[in-house]
Amino acid sequence: MPNIRTTDAIAANGCHPLPLVLALNTPLMLDRLKIEPGVCGGRPTIRGLRITVDFVLKLLGDGYTADDIAGLYPELEKEDVYQAARYGAWLASERTTSMV
Repeated sequence: MPNIRTTDAIAANGCHPLPLVLALNTPLMLDRLKIEPGVCGGRPTIRGLRITVDFVLKLLGDGYTADDIAGLYPELEKEDVYQAARYGAWLASERTTSMV
């Protein structure tokens, strides 16, 4: 079984950074994604902006590229889009088990 450790400390500005999962000492770099309870219903956003990760993932699913998205939303950078995609891939790879 891989060495997996989860941390979810609260940042100094009160934002909840996304859980950082370390598997085999490989960090999942999601430093641009933030969860703030009072912003967008607590859903993950890009850098605390009111642009949610799920919105960016839906754009990618509709065929937009990172360049397209950054062009349509100038406050976003391509790395924001890439991190949203990495987060979506990480979520999709997680297994859900019943606690019952």
